[in-house]
Amino acid sequence: QRQPNHRGALKSGRQRCALLISRNMTNSRYVLKNPLPENFSEIQELCRKVYPFSKPWSIPQLESHRYYFPDGQLVVIDQESNKIVGLAFSLIIDWNDYSPQDNWQDFTSGGFFHNHNPRKGKTLYGAEVMVDPDCRGQGIGKLLYQGRQAIAEKYQLKRIRAGARLRGFSKFENKMSPDDYVKAVVNREIYDPTLSFQIGRGFKVIDVAPNYLFNDPESLGYAAVIEWLNPKVVTATDIKKQEESIAHFMSGEKFVAQFLPRELRRLVRKATTSLGQIIIESEGEAFYKHIETYRDLLKKTRGPKLKPEVLSEILEKLLAENKVDRLKIAHAFALQLEVINSCEAAYRTWRQRQKPVPMGGRKKLDLTYVLTAHPTEARKREALRILSELVGTLVGAMHANFGFDENALMTQLRLLWHQQLVKTEPPSVLDEAEYIFSIVFSPEIFNFILKDKPNYNLRLRTWVGGDKDGHPGVDKSVMKQCLTRSRELILNELNLRLISVIDDLNALDFKTQSKKSTMDSLRSLISALSSFRSIREGDGTRIKTWTSKYNSFVRQAKPLVQKHEQILKINRLLDLFPALVLPLELREDATLIHRALTLTTSPIREMLGFLAKQRALFMCQATLEAW
Repeated sequence: QRQPNHRGALKSGRQRCALLISRNMTNSRYVLKNPLPENFSEIQELCRKVYPFSKPWSIPQLESHRYYFPDGQLVVIDQESNKIVGLAFSLIIDWNDYSPQDNWQDFTSGGFFHNHNPRKGKTLYGAEVMVDPDCRGQGIGKLLYQGRQAIAEKYQLKRIRAGARLRGFSKFENKMSPDDYVKAVVNREIYDPTLSFQIGRGFKVIDVAPNYLFNDPESLGYAAVIEWLNPKVVTATDIKKQEESIAHFMSGEKFVAQFLPRELRRLVRKATTSLGQIIIESEGEAFYKHIETYRDLLKKTRGPKLKPEVLSEILEKLLAENKVDRLKIAHAFALQLEVINSCEAAYRTWRQRQKPVPMGGRKKLDLTYVLTAHPTEARKREALRILSELVGTLVGAMHANFGFDENALMTQLRLLWHQQLVKTEPPSVLDEAEYIFSIVFSPEIFNFILKDKPNYNLRLRTWVGGDKDGHPGVDKSVMKQCLTRSRELILNELNLRLISVIDDLNALDFKTQSKKSTMDSLRSLISALSSFRSIREGDGTRIKTWTSKYNSFVRQAKPLVQKHEQILKINRLLDLFPALVLPLELREDATLIHRALTLTTSPIREMLGFLAKQRALFMCQATLEAW
C-alpha cells in the first residue's frame, strides 16, 4: 500500500531525524544512521554472519523498506572500521488489523513492509534487530533500541511491539511449556539472551505466539509478544490495558485462540474491532466502555472453574439497567456473535476456493440436503441480506491478502447496528420457510444448485411445512402456505429465464418465420405458468402437461435455443423441482401415523389427503413408506 503523501510530507522530517540520531545517539565509537542503498550489500554480509543458515534480507526487500519508511530503518556504523555492526528494521502498523498470535510473515508482509500504515497505525513494529557477534556487549543493542524509541516519539506513536524469539527455549522444551518459560524469564529465574535484554530495555511481555518463526531451532518457532509504551503520548487507558494483558498472561487466564486458523483470527479481530468503532460512533465512548465492562466480566466465566458469583454479578448489573440500554447491550453481544459467524462463513468459503476442483469420476454421488430451521433462525430478511453482503466483503478481503474495503465494511456494520436482527413477534412456520427460501433462492446459491456438477448430483428437500412431529402447529393449511410460497419463487425463476432467452433472440438482427414461431412458443409457455400460482386439485396433471409441452418445444428447437444457458438451467430446474415446489418431506410420530389410519380428522391424514388430490410429485417418501 503506497503512501505517497506520507513520503512527500515527511521528507524534511527524515533529514531532521537522521541529524538527531547521528548527533545524540552515539558513543565514542559507534554512530546510528538510516541506511542508504550503498549499505545494502554490507547489510547482507552482516545477516550471513549472524544467521549463516538463513537467507539474508534481499535487495528488493531492503529497497522496499526504504521506499515505505526510511526513518524506520537503522544501522550502527563502527567509526573505526567504517563497517555496519548492527541494524534494526521497523514499520508502522494498525495493531487492530492483527492478532498477537500472528506470525512474522503477517506482521511484515513477507519482509517487504507493504502493510506499513502511518495513516491509521499507532504501533511501531520491530521486524528485525541484530548485532555483529564480535561486537556484542558494547552498547550497540542499547543504541538501536534508543533509536526505535526516538522514532516512536517523533511520530507520536503509542507503543513499540515486537516478537522476541525465545532463543533459549529449546534447552527447556522437555521441562516446561513456552508460557512457563517466558514467565520464568520475566521473574528472572531463567536468562534468555533476547528476551531478558528486551525486558531490561523497558519492554513488557503481554503474550506468547507459537509459529512466529519457521525453521528456528533455538526458539522452536515461539516468540514472546513484547510492548513498550511511549510515555509522551500514552494514556491511563493504555497503561491499564497493558497491565490487564500482563496480569492475564502471568496468571494463565488469558484466552489464546491458538488452535484457530490465523487467517480466521485476523478476520475476527478486524471485524469485531470495526464493530466497536461503530458503537462508539453511534452511542459514544462512555456507552462502549460500559459494554466492555460486561465483556470483561464474561471473560471470568471461561474455563472449568466457573464462579457462580460472577454470573450473579452480571445478572444484577443487567437488572439495574434501564430497558433501552439493556436492549442495546443485548444487541451489541448478539451482533458480535453474528459478525463472528460471518467471519467463519467467509473463512470456510475462502478455504474451499483454495482447493483444486476434482475432475468427475466414473460414477456421480447422489447428495440430498434436507433443510430445516429453528424459530431462532427466523431473522429479519433485511438483516440476512446485510450479513450476506458482509460475508462477501470479508471473502473479498481474504482474496486481496487482507486488503479490506473499509467503506463497505463500515457501512454494513453501521446498518447492522441500526437494524433489528430478529422479528419482534414470535416467528411462524411460514417465517421459518421464508428463512430457508431466502437462502435457497438467492441468485448466487440458486445458480449453483442449477449448475451441473462433475462429481455429484445435488438435490434438496425440506422439513419446514411438513414436520408435523417437530412442530405441532403444522397442518394442512400451513403445509399449503409453505408449498405455495416456494411455488411462487420457482415460477419467478422460470419466468426470468424464459424471458432472458426471448430477449437474446429479440436482439438478433435477422427476422425469420422460425424466429417468430420460437418466440411465440416461449411467450405461450410463460403465459401458461400463471395458472400454477395457486396450488389446487389436479395440480400435478396440469404441471405434467406444461412440462411435456416445454420438452417438446426444446427437442424441436435449433441449437441456438436448445443449448442456450438458460434453457439448460430450466431443464435442471424441472428435474430438481418436478412439482414446481421445493420438495417437502413429511414427518410424524409412528404411533400417530398408525392412529391416523382410523382417525379421519388426524392432521397428518388431512395433509396426505390434500397432497393425494393434487396428484403432484411431492416427495413424501418417508411417510408413505411408514403407511
